[in-house]
Amino acid sequence: MKLSVKFHQEEFSDELSGKEAYLKACRWVAENVIRNEVEIGETFWKIEKVKEASLPTFRLELYATLESGECTKSFCDRCKEYHSSFYLNQQYNCDACNFTAFKLQMEQKLRIKKAYRKERLGRLVGEDT
Repeated sequence: MKLSVKFHQEEFSDELSGKEAYLKACRWVAENVIRNEVEIGETFWKIEKVKEASLPTFRLELYATLESGECTKSFCDRCKEYHSSFYLNQQYNCDACNFTAFKLQMEQKLRIKKAYRKERLGRLVGEDT
């Protein structure tokens, strides 16, 4: 599972064409994100049409991503280290950990969302053919 946070937003407009506004956003991503992926790291982006704009406009949002597995392992390792430093028994009660419960709940919600979106996409793609 990946976690993400928005770190940049920009809007692209064109006086005549929505297609040109969209292509401006795509060019910006290619030049500033994809080309520089090594420097800025893995980045997820989203381009959406701005409906309330007077000109054809698209909003580009950039998100930094983080693999939750790495965070979970680091959190659990620190917890176990803390536990063994301050308590005499070496038995960890991970079942009582609120972080584990939160993580499981988020994974369940993501599985449901993933299945729903795959189903919807399948229907939409199937309608076109």
